[in-house]
Amino acid sequence: MSNRSLVKHYKEWGFNAVRLGTMWSGVEPQQGKYNETYLQVIRDQLSNLADNGLYAFLDMHQDVLSKRFGTYDGAPSWLVDLLPKANNPYPWPWKSAKDFSNWGLQYLTEDCGVAFQGLYDNVNHSQDMLIAFWKKVASTFKDVTSVLGYELINEPWAGNVWKDPLLFLPGKAGSQNLLPMYHRIARAIREVDNDTIIMYEPVTWGYLLNGETLGTGMEMVPGGPQFMDRSALSYHLYCWLHDGTHDPLTLFQKVVCDEIQARDIISTAREDIRQTGGGFFLTEFGGCQPDGNKNSSDTVQCEDMMRIADDHFASWTYWDEDFFDGQGHVQWNILKPFVRAYPRATAGTPLKLTWDPDTYSMGYEFFLDPEIDAPTEIFIPPMYYPLGIIVTITEGLIYEFDKENHVLLFRPDNAKIKKPERAFIHTMPKTWNK
Repeated sequence: MSNRSLVKHYKEWGFNAVRLGTMWSGVEPQQGKYNETYLQVIRDQLSNLADNGLYAFLDMHQDVLSKRFGTYDGAPSWLVDLLPKANNPYPWPWKSAKDFSNWGLQYLTEDCGVAFQGLYDNVNHSQDMLIAFWKKVASTFKDVTSVLGYELINEPWAGNVWKDPLLFLPGKAGSQNLLPMYHRIARAIREVDNDTIIMYEPVTWGYLLNGETLGTGMEMVPGGPQFMDRSALSYHLYCWLHDGTHDPLTLFQKVVCDEIQARDIISTAREDIRQTGGGFFLTEFGGCQPDGNKNSSDTVQCEDMMRIADDHFASWTYWDEDFFDGQGHVQWNILKPFVRAYPRATAGTPLKLTWDPDTYSMGYEFFLDPEIDAPTEIFIPPMYYPLGIIVTITEGLIYEFDKENHVLLFRPDNAKIKKPERAFIHTMPKTWNK
């Protein structure tokens, strides 16, 4: 299936954002030489997204930095040649790469930690080169309307924890290594693009608690407080106890994953931006793949994470999309839990959002501001509403249905609503006996 037809499916299902890999190794395969063909491919993808009303944030993705440390070239191999080498070669302290029970343990190799620290310390101008990469990307795509943001680096490591074990404290890693680098990248981006959102991540365990040493270490947004309205904290959410099977979650797993871990991480991210300003975006969640069984751990885990995100009005992108099989056929069991009715624009302040995956009904409460001319918009997925929609609304609201874009548009009746007040919208599908 072509990317163009795939994106049309996304629009039909209500998705409106894509995390688009923009690899440093792809943009700059040779030091100082940019691959314009690769950049044009990204531009073509962004154009396709724009044609279908979708946005993308450009993600400088990496995991363990390089194939030399056991994964792939997130950073180009020539950069790794410039970074310092550990006293003990890869994969120390493991004897063999076969000893890794999880790919993430490769972050703990001394070689990987020393390389990351070299990047943070700008050894051989390595950080300057990362800054130049982002300046090139921003210069190339600053005027592309479908670009939502620039995600500076995926899941950065703390640094050389073998030399300084205190870097395991996420606040120290964030304040000492990450934020200074983010400030420098942000300043370079703002030289060529003063408008696009900059998205920044702490270390992956920096979302568990808020505080100076146990939080993100981000006491301000990259570039400084003047950029609060163009910055977003990027954070990830995975259930550590989910074992990757389809077996039902135990009560213990459900309590820890949903009622403790998930709520804590999203609450911590929200508290962080309350202090720093800016927005926040759940740019990765998953580790679960629905299978059509309402009781399987995969289905329950994904639905619960989205429910908790709704509770916090948290935007999300799912890792890893597998909605099509190898022949381009939709895998409905995987897809269906991610499709829902939801508010995509609000003329006022959101208060509460609920979605019932069994009845396909949505409830939305918000504080309506009649001074806002634009309508409140609710996306209605046609796959769940084939016979039409039953709409229940607060008295004084009027609505129309944009069938082409599958959107309900709500406005206040100015004769009945003249000042801000609470409003409620409920949608459910019509059935044969209605």
